[in-house]
Amino acid sequence: MERIAFVLNGVQVEVQADPMRRLVDVLCGDLGVTEVKVGCSTGDCGSCTVRVDGRQLAACLVAVAQVDGCEVVTTDA
Repeated sequence: MERIAFVLNGVQVEVQADPMRRLVDVLCGDLGVTEVKVGCSTGDCGSCTVRVDGRQLAACLVAVAQVDGCEVVTTDA
C-alpha cells in the first residue's frame, strides 16, 4: 500500500492503495465518485473517461500511482 495524493475535481484527496490498482476502482470504490462508470474494462466504451492534467484517459487502463501529484477531473462541472 502506498499513499497517493492528487486533486480530484478541485479538491485535494489522499488514498492508501496498491499503486497498481486501477484508477477507476479507487475513484468509484474508495472515493465514492458516481459519474465514472466501469463499462468494458478495455478502454473502448468511454464510460470511465477522466481528464488527468488535461489529457483524456480511460481510468480503467490507468494505475492509480500514475495520478500521484496530478489533477484528475471526472466531470465537466
